[in-house]
Amino acid sequence: QAEAIAIRERLAKEQAETIASQERLAKEQEREAKEQAETIASQERLAKEQEREAKERAEEIASQERMAKERAETIASQE
Repeated sequence: QAEAIAIRERLAKEQAETIASQERLAKEQEREAKEQAETIASQERLAKEQEREAKERAEEIASQERMAKERAETIASQE
């Protein structure tokens, strides 16, 4: 009987160690998932900022093109 009890105790200890190991792994995976989510959110913010800057540059170029066209038309009308 003592041997059976010792076996059950050893099995219970092994199960407890397995559960603790699985819990540590789950926490690590959760931490990694959180880091990935933060990285993705950061990349999305950066992409939006770059898109906004590209739009501003395109608007500035369009404005410069309009002004150049107006100057060309003014010069042509003066000739």
